[in-house]
Amino acid sequence: SFPGLGDADASTDADNDGFLDREEAMADTIPTNKQSLLRIEAFDPAGVAGWRVTWQSVTTRVYHVLRSTTTPEAAAFTVVTSGIPGRVNQTTVTDPEGAHPVRFYRIGTEWPAP
Repeated sequence: SFPGLGDADASTDADNDGFLDREEAMADTIPTNKQSLLRIEAFDPAGVAGWRVTWQSVTTRVYHVLRSTTTPEAAAFTVVTSGIPGRVNQTTVTDPEGAHPVRFYRIGTEWPAP
């Protein structure tokens, strides 16, 4: 059960945004608001510096960025960077490995910020 969601459990999705309520609790997003979710909002070239990845974020979480250059399957992802403190509304990091033409990114939480 999650605050404000009554009988919500690990298999419910109160706002039907594709993220389970337990996943929203872990990301500290609002499980009754479709616009509040952990997702990549922008992915764009940063010139010779690599690629910028921007996602919705909150200050109560620390994040990590994962990258795959072969497949979107979970086993193929490696850590680009971790321990990223969340900023208000959005956080952006630059992946310096910008030469590869194919890339997939994932954002995850490392639990509450200290």
